[in-house]
Amino acid sequence: MRTPLILSALFLAALPTVHAAAPLEPERRSAVVRAIVNISTKQIVRHRIDPFFEFRDRFFDDVFRDFFGRHTRTYVQNSLGSGVLISADGYVLTNAHVVMRASEIKVTLRDKKQFVARLINVDPDHDLALLKIRAKASLPVVPLGTSSDLMIGETAIAIGNPFGLENSVTTGVISATKRSIKAGDREVFSGLLQTDAAINPGNSGGALLNIKGELIGVNTAIQAGAEGIGFAIPIDSAMQSACDLLDYRALKRIRTGFETTKAKGGARIKSVQPKGPADTAGLRPGDLIVRIGGRPVAADFCFRRLIIERQPGDVVRFTVRRGSRTLEKKVKLGLIPEPSPRQLARKKLGLDVQDLTKELAQAVGMQPGAGVLVTDVEKRGPADAAGLRPSDALVYIGRRRVKTVRDLGLLLKDLKPGTRVPVFIVRRRAMYRTAIMTR
Repeated sequence: MRTPLILSALFLAALPTVHAAAPLEPERRSAVVRAIVNISTKQIVRHRIDPFFEFRDRFFDDVFRDFFGRHTRTYVQNSLGSGVLISADGYVLTNAHVVMRASEIKVTLRDKKQFVARLINVDPDHDLALLKIRAKASLPVVPLGTSSDLMIGETAIAIGNPFGLENSVTTGVISATKRSIKAGDREVFSGLLQTDAAINPGNSGGALLNIKGELIGVNTAIQAGAEGIGFAIPIDSAMQSACDLLDYRALKRIRTGFETTKAKGGARIKSVQPKGPADTAGLRPGDLIVRIGGRPVAADFCFRRLIIERQPGDVVRFTVRRGSRTLEKKVKLGLIPEPSPRQLARKKLGLDVQDLTKELAQAVGMQPGAGVLVTDVEKRGPADAAGLRPSDALVYIGRRRVKTVRDLGLLLKDLKPGTRVPVFIVRRRAMYRTAIMTR
């Protein structure tokens, strides 16, 4: 009999107060609806007017680019989606397909406050993206549940922004777990939750909750042509991906000199690089990191964000437990040396690249700094085998966005030979996915 009562609370929390003289009781207020945000994106699309575009060969490319590149039609493409606030200081989890190609992202809270969001990182393989907004006050956060013990038939509550209808709440049940979505014969996403709670366009990135109002999934897709079949990313894997997206080594070139694994009460150090920052500070394998800069690690959705807020050269206080002792260690964060990106691209992928200048970006219908341009592909090399061609724009490698040649070098630095890595390219204003085997 608790189910209708809790559902009523969720519905009532989403409605404006009718009688100002009779405020809602505290136990009937829910932070859940307030923590679901609406996401609007703007994409500037440049369409090149070139009547011979499909019939050119590479010999004439430069000539046609010089002429037709200056004859473009520009228009703005808008889209809507949803997101979930997962930290009080403004980290928002949503779907990658909601924000992947956006030139501007805005997040609107339930109180109508609007923020321009910064895209931290994207994981296209799991259709997840992490945004950050800056607010003066602490923001409401959705309580985290777990997707590890979900039962078929368990009540599921979906909240999102379908068709622009803000904070719509629908209910249903968990229809299945570990579902896969396929496009033709190719598996696209696996391990998804299936629900019959109504999920429509615009719900993408919104919350799937259990009966306690805890987040158990991130809504991601509907089955085309079907009714009552929607899918969500299980929250356990979604939060792991969110943590992976805060890769301070690739995003800010911060070197700590240790590797960690998740542990109860903090992050367990599993290895320490000799003569690295952690080793110099006296950290050892087996140490349990419980605080970073005085902030508890266990209370955060990912300890990495306590480091990514810093800069190389900063001295950060780590509180660790070693056996029965609690120790304070000061770690001076290092700087990861920048590799030669073009040499790495040629060595590991078999291609040459350059940054998208304003002129080149206009020629391929993209924004400057939105990717790197492939200028040459080595015959029978890894990129050639994956189907890449000169004039392709490389925009994602694995889970990481590639905006510049420098970004590409930092990503390739840690890829070992024989690694099969998914890549996303833009070719003639369309995005394609393939995979490259590094050498």
